[in-house]
Amino acid sequence: MSAIAIGVLASALLLGASQTADPTDANVARLTAIADDCIKTNAARVERGETSLADAAKFLVSYVCASEIGIRETYIRNSALLASYRAIDPAASSYQENLNISPEARQRMAQQTKDYLAALAQARVDPDSGEIIWPRGVPPSWSKTLGVIGSDNVPSDFRAAAGQAVLEAREARLKSQPLR
Repeated sequence: MSAIAIGVLASALLLGASQTADPTDANVARLTAIADDCIKTNAARVERGETSLADAAKFLVSYVCASEIGIRETYIRNSALLASYRAIDPAASSYQENLNISPEARQRMAQQTKDYLAALAQARVDPDSGEIIWPRGVPPSWSKTLGVIGSDNVPSDFRAAAGQAVLEAREARLKSQPLR
């Protein structure tokens, strides 16, 4: 797909469709439970190795459970991204009118856009990795266009869960120690 067409689709996404993943999505709930379980399972072990509760919570979400949290976030972002791209109506866009290109180039661009949107209609988000799965025959450059790289931003719900888990682990450890 041409860089111009990709840019136009990206612009339309940013300007037009601002959909997010459905928070009631069963897979989001499943991936959230996996990340929460990682936090709860590892909190006591991490707490024992850190004197600062804040550092322990940060280590828990940034390193120990980063994969589980990242998969959930990638799934949410890629689901929203596919939904937003699918909402683009190329017929309603007048971007081609503003380009100084030949009629043949305009026709090729229109066909490439049509092919790209047809591939998008068949693409899906892998429920276990969060990655976009493309139909056979999609050029590799197209899949790179929509590839979403995970963010280092840890969602507040996981930071809060990690903080609570580490705090509870510290309290439990202190209660179990004999008084001096």
